[in-house]
Amino acid sequence: MTLFEVTEKGSFAYSATIRDAAGVAVPGTSLTTLLLTFYNADTMAGAIVNSRDHQSVLNVNNVAVDGAGRLVWTMQPADLVIQNARRAYERHEALFEWTYPSGSGRHVVGFRVKNLRHVE
Repeated sequence: MTLFEVTEKGSFAYSATIRDAAGVAVPGTSLTTLLLTFYNADTMAGAIVNSRDHQSVLNVNNVAVDGAGRLVWTMQPADLVIQNARRAYERHEALFEWTYPSGSGRHVVGFRVKNLRHVE
């Protein structure tokens, strides 16, 4: 799994390509659903971050997918929060799940969120 370092309450543009089981890019217009679950992987229960629990993100909620299957998630300050102020870093993971007429897929990516301690 890829791990990106980001800063607390900052912004970040994450990009990836949505692919089918054969590795072929799936255009955004061919997707039936695209869901995002974003959670704190450092907690036993995987506490949800910014209410992104199976959230529909197919060209809404700061996520866009173009005709070449390129997904871009423009992460907002509310996505990059620290849930435990005693930690210097937290590991958050994003699970993207999608469906298209002939199948489905999923992708997990990690983010190491740096606690800036003095960010309000």
